[in-house]
Amino acid sequence: MATVTLGATFRDKNAVEAMNATSDALEAIMTRLGAQNIEARDIQTSSLSLREDRRWDNQRDEEVSEGFVASNQLRVRVRDLDTLSDVLAAALSDGANTLSG
Repeated sequence: MATVTLGATFRDKNAVEAMNATSDALEAIMTRLGAQNIEARDIQTSSLSLREDRRWDNQRDEEVSEGFVASNQLRVRVRDLDTLSDVLAAALSDGANTLSG
């Protein structure tokens, strides 16, 4: 059995749009995981975050917003190791842009 963490992280000027992009990607990923016989009990949210990305603007002498970064991560157990590479490839093609484990 393998346990991997995969998810999606997106940036947008609008917090809702950044979070919606991660939600859309994770919905597609979870649908595909189900189609690949990964049971619901083997999929768990491991982290969900939203933060404002800020930087210092020397010309304006103030901190300015660069937008928002939203991230949603799933912990997935793949019980059949023969399918692991297919599961990972499918998740990446469905919008996952983070992977570890």
